[in-house]
Amino acid sequence: MITVTALPAFSDHYLSLPEKDGFAAAVDPGDAGVVEAALDARQLKLVAILITHHHPDHIGGLAALAAATGATVYGPRAESTKIKGLETLLDDGDVVTIDPLGIRLKVVAVPGHTLGHIAYFEPQQRLLFC
Repeated sequence: MITVTALPAFSDHYLSLPEKDGFAAAVDPGDAGVVEAALDARQLKLVAILITHHHPDHIGGLAALAAATGATVYGPRAESTKIKGLETLLDDGDVVTIDPLGIRLKVVAVPGHTLGHIAYFEPQQRLLFC
């Protein structure tokens, strides 16, 4: 079972940290320091960074966090020219498997907030990262 922790960031924002068995993923890490502190406190290894869209409060910590952890970075193909550091480009209908977490996330296009915005959905536990 995946545990998801909401990490407070900035003045009114939260970053999601799904974790299981000592491994974690960071969703939209706008602030690397917040994520790094949570990883250290929980003794977790970051294996994936999931990006939903290009806004700075969602990608601001991406470069530092990826460099510090070596985690694989996933994100929307449609916004790849606006987000430096994406390694795996995703489109609507793709599936992301994060083996150490034992999680399969379906990629869903949700244009509106930004044109290339995507969400990650895990149906068994009814998790949505958007």
